[in-house]
Amino acid sequence: MTNKLLVGVVAVVVVIAAVAAAIVMMGGDGKEGGDTQYDIDDLQLMVHGNANKDFTIDGKDRDVVRSVMDGEASLSDYPFADVDNDGDVDQDDLDLLDRIIDRESCTVYVSCVDRDGRDVVESVEYPLTNIATVGVGAITATLYTNAGDKVVTYASFPTSYSNTYSALGGKSFKTAEQGTAYDWQIFTEVDQETPVSAMFIDYQYAGFLSDNEYDSLDLGGIPYLIYKVSSPNAHTSAAVTIGFLCGEETEKVGYRLAQSTYDVLTHIESVVSGMPEED
Repeated sequence: MTNKLLVGVVAVVVVIAAVAAAIVMMGGDGKEGGDTQYDIDDLQLMVHGNANKDFTIDGKDRDVVRSVMDGEASLSDYPFADVDNDGDVDQDDLDLLDRIIDRESCTVYVSCVDRDGRDVVESVEYPLTNIATVGVGAITATLYTNAGDKVVTYASFPTSYSNTYSALGGKSFKTAEQGTAYDWQIFTEVDQETPVSAMFIDYQYAGFLSDNEYDSLDLGGIPYLIYKVSSPNAHTSAAVTIGFLCGEETEKVGYRLAQSTYDVLTHIESVVSGMPEED
């Protein structure tokens, strides 16, 4: 299957999944159902510099950053206006933002969570070249932006997604058919051959890595970005973010994916928002 065809297939799959999940999650008010909160505003590129909370970083974000600098807008309302993540919004943020807008190589700051699910910010070097992925959500989010050829090593449980994983370009460091054992030596060997720029981890799989393995990532200077991807908008946000970080071509695919998902979800919300709960 060609990369282009693969993108088309997975794009259809993720939109269908988003539709189904959104219908399940939305209650009578179109916002929540059961114990799951749905907020379409969370569907965004999770990179500092995306000040206006959409799917890309462009001149519109520069306007927001400037307004925060001038005191016309609040950083609490536009946290990604702090492009360099130093707590202030000043000329340094505008300078870095201009480099990002021009898609120059630079350090960018990415919002994600830590192993305990708390919000954190990690710095990575843009654009990423060789990445590792851990967990189904991280792997599929990578494939949805056609970034599979950037994956040099990956791991996941269970093993029932072999056809999906065959689209990845890397080597698996999973050895156990069941359980939580990873052959970290395989990851280490791959990293020595083709240094890993960053690791993306599905939050549900974050506990599969040991303290020693996280320590080795820290010692090796390999940033790891953990994402909760259990809802359609969160999964799409992770895909958009991975696509952006891997370069302009994958960014384009991620942008189209995000826009399609957003259109579907907003349409569903407009249809079901006025329905009685029983319907």
